[in-house]
Amino acid sequence: MSRSVNKDDGYLEALVKNMPSEMVAGYLAVLGFLSAADGPPGWLLWLVWGVFLAATPFYIWLVKPEKEEKRRWWQIWIFSPVSFFIWSLTAGGAWASVSWAGLAGGVLVILFSAVIFPLVSMGIAKATS
Repeated sequence: MSRSVNKDDGYLEALVKNMPSEMVAGYLAVLGFLSAADGPPGWLLWLVWGVFLAATPFYIWLVKPEKEEKRRWWQIWIFSPVSFFIWSLTAGGAWASVSWAGLAGGVLVILFSAVIFPLVSMGIAKATS
């Protein structure tokens, strides 16, 4: 599936294209491996989180199919790390020690992933085509 949001995309297509699902899955897998150890140190959890956060836009940029049109830079370098940040709040890991993270993450996932990102992406795609 092409990750670029175009003027013909519907709401659900735009929603799926703005989620860095591969990075969230990778982050959850690493958290699973770390949970097998007895209480990994907090710094390690934050290091893993930071690496995945920083790697998200690079991964999204690198996996672009050859036939896909050039994706706008802001969709890669702004939407993908913000999406990963928001989704990571709900996953525990480094954020488990922050009491408000789960609630804030849940609200932000709904607000950004289900409303703001798709509507902004679709609006800009329609305005620029």
